[in-house]
Amino acid sequence: MIVNGYTIEPYADLRGADLTEVNLRLANLEGANLKGSNLQEANLTEVNLRLANLEGANLRLANLEGANLGWANLKGVNLEGANLERANLTEVNLRLANLEGANLRLANLEGANLGWANLKRAYLQKANLEGANLKEANLHGANLQEANLRGADLTEVNLRLANLEGADLRETNLKGADLYGANLEGANLKKANLEGANLEEANLQGANLRRANLYSVSLINTKLNNVTFNGANLIETDLSQADLCGADLDYSAFPLWCGSLGVKADLRLFAQLAYHFCRIETDDPLCKEAQNILLSIGLPQKFHRFEECGEIERK
Repeated sequence: MIVNGYTIEPYADLRGADLTEVNLRLANLEGANLKGSNLQEANLTEVNLRLANLEGANLRLANLEGANLGWANLKGVNLEGANLERANLTEVNLRLANLEGANLRLANLEGANLGWANLKRAYLQKANLEGANLKEANLHGANLQEANLRGADLTEVNLRLANLEGADLRETNLKGADLYGANLEGANLKKANLEGANLEEANLQGANLRRANLYSVSLINTKLNNVTFNGANLIETDLSQADLCGADLDYSAFPLWCGSLGVKADLRLFAQLAYHFCRIETDDPLCKEAQNILLSIGLPQKFHRFEECGEIERK
């Protein structure tokens, strides 16, 4: 096939080619060299670009729906506003690429390299990013609802105001990530590393944080209703003004420093803390009196594991 004087075929040399607005639907360009080419607004629906070299190419507003870009080199490519819905991007190199506002719904980006890429306001609903490298990528305001990010590297990523509702973030590395105001409702963060991350004013209602590393994480004014913290590391975690109503802190630890001041709690947490307070052995008369007062009003007895852990006798 000849388009604009260029031969469109596998392993074609199309370096610097001007293919603006061309229709290459279903074309086979496997292994082609398109380095520095201009494909702005081109129709590349279901095109085969497997193993192709598109480094530095301009694909702004191009339509790549259902395209096969597996193992392609897209380093520094411009895909602003491009349509990549259902595209295969397995293990592609998108380092430093511009994907601002791009549509990546249902795309397969397993093992892809998106380090330092710009994905601001990108659409990634139900995309597969398992094992992907997103180190220091910009995902400000991106939509990642129900996306699969299991085992991904999100070190120091910008996810401010991003939508991660229902996303799979198990075993991800979110060390130093900025998740200010992000929506993580119902997200699965089991065994995730969030050390030093910023989650201020984020929504984590119903999220799973079992065995997650929350060392030195900022959860100031964060919605943590019905969150599961079983086995989570809460050392130096700042929970100031956070809402823990309905949260499960079994086999975790309530931080006893100023970072827990002003936390919002319900009867479940009050009773749990009261029970453990009353199980402390002490010779101090004032402390014993405080324990007896709590027992007399029945607060420790409301602990959800009271029968399992045993009754407490008055001091």
